[in-house]
Amino acid sequence: MREFCGLSSEEIKKNCLDLGEKPFRSKQLTDWVYQKGILDPSKMGNLSKVFKEKLEKDIVFSSLNLCEINHSDDEETLKFLWRIPSGNLVESVLISSGSRRTVCISSQVGCPVRCAFCASGKKGLIQNLSAGQIVEQVVRINQFLYEKGERVSHLVFMGMGEPLENYEAVIKAIKILIDKNLYGISPRRITLSTAGVVPAIGKLLNEKLNINLALSLHAPNQQIRKRIIPYARKYQLNEVLSSVRTYAKDSKRDITYEYILIEGLND
Repeated sequence: MREFCGLSSEEIKKNCLDLGEKPFRSKQLTDWVYQKGILDPSKMGNLSKVFKEKLEKDIVFSSLNLCEINHSDDEETLKFLWRIPSGNLVESVLISSGSRRTVCISSQVGCPVRCAFCASGKKGLIQNLSAGQIVEQVVRINQFLYEKGERVSHLVFMGMGEPLENYEAVIKAIKILIDKNLYGISPRRITLSTAGVVPAIGKLLNEKLNINLALSLHAPNQQIRKRIIPYARKYQLNEVLSSVRTYAKDSKRDITYEYILIEGLND
């Protein structure tokens, strides 16, 4: 069965036609999911009973099981813990600042990068998330905000995982999220953080998505960087910096450099 949140607008239209429904049904479905945050066909009031039954047999609308929500002391940051069908756990974070509602998205369970300061990579990469599981994090948190009359306004791929090591799923998820017929968020409000997967940065540039790019730098030279980020052995720092500068120049998007200070090591 296909995950609804992993379908493009064209795939949703085709799916409706394949189920013997009129094309306008796809607009009804996308409104329920992406505008109202409803992922249960039984609650989609303007759909026929027969169509709902077809959908329940053909499509998975939700594959994330919410386990818990943890609040920061100031209530401005909420961490959502989800269980996916494999039984593994993954996190998303909602950050409220003024009128902004930013969701920090995970793209993998675990992480292959194994940064010294990060708990996500302690056991290495466990599993890639599907495009549907990535998008559903946004939809479910948007559903949470909908009841307050609010909406997710910004997205950062800075949760669990190295997004560019799950390239196909992440790119499809971004295309779904920026599609005006689906969620419709501006690419300028999406930031992807990477440890510096040089070939994938070039591919990302060729996608012409023009999202923002953030580089996990964390060191002034290659020698120290390898101690903090074992993954950095794959690509020399000068190669990484050259690739992100090319991305900035050609996409006309500024690069954010992320740097965590570790006493006695990179400070």
